[in-house]
Amino acid sequence: MTGPMYPGWGPEARRGLWSVLGCACLSFLTCDAPAQRSSFNNREVVPPDGTGHYRILIGGHFHGTSNNRSGYPAATLLANLDTINALAANVFVCTGDLFMDPVNDRPRYVRALFSKLNMPLFNAPGNHDAPAVEDPRTTLLDIPFNVGDSGATRSDRVLILDTEQDNGSFTGDQLGMLEELRDVPGLRNVFIFSHRPVWAEDDQRYDGLFKDNTRSLTGTNFRKDVYPLLEKLA
Repeated sequence: MTGPMYPGWGPEARRGLWSVLGCACLSFLTCDAPAQRSSFNNREVVPPDGTGHYRILIGGHFHGTSNNRSGYPAATLLANLDTINALAANVFVCTGDLFMDPVNDRPRYVRALFSKLNMPLFNAPGNHDAPAVEDPRTTLLDIPFNVGDSGATRSDRVLILDTEQDNGSFTGDQLGMLEELRDVPGLRNVFIFSHRPVWAEDDQRYDGLFKDNTRSLTGTNFRKDVYPLLEKLA
């Protein structure tokens, strides 16, 4: 995974703060999960197993190529549904461009994808994903777990943000969600998902990585307002 891991953060990025960007491949990470229901397939997040671990499956650009006018998800995605379900993930996160046409394609997605997934699906809205009323633009999952035999409870947070809402900037409620994380007791890891790699736009080391991605014409507030918050969390 890729994120704003600047040299001063150290090898463990201290509390493991990640920014996960949109990509066309699938991957998963296994960690240590509360019940929250997906607006797409109405499934709830399954709690951790007996060892306290959970799994997040990550993908993106589910509509496939820009030439796909079928109204269905990419054929490669549908062909691998058995494999995806066999991974038994607690959460499936799409990092944006779930749909080509979020209004007209949705009934086909329900039949072909949503109804067949055995795990809750969440989406970080992309430029094709004007959310329906029932689809949240942001999602915050709180994942509590016990620390060994001590009985102490700590937590991980999964934060899914919308980079389309304010042209790549995080303001208002979204910035507030990041600010509030500073006051969460026992916070261990924060996993942040968004469609646009906004952390790369104003950094010369990364700004050439995603040349064809949607970008803000006037710049974002990542370096000014967001990155300082991430440093404090780390």
